[in-house]
Amino acid sequence: KTGFSDKQIRDKLIFEAQLGFSHGPVFGAGGQGFQRMNLAAPRSIVEEACRRLKKTFTN
Repeated sequence: KTGFSDKQIRDKLIFEAQLGFSHGPVFGAGGQGFQRMNLAAPRSIVEEACRRLKKTFTN
C-alpha cells in the first residue's frame, strides 16, 4: 500500500511521472486500487517508464 488515494496515484502518474496508465476500475469492480500499464513497447521505453515510476514514488 502506498498511502495514496486512487486520485492521488493517478495524478502523480500523469503530472509527475508523465505516464499514462489505465485506471483499474474501468476493468471491473475488482480493479479498485489498481493501475494497468501497457508493456507493448520497445524495451527502452518500458525501462524509461519504470525509472520514472520509481522516481515518482520514492521521493
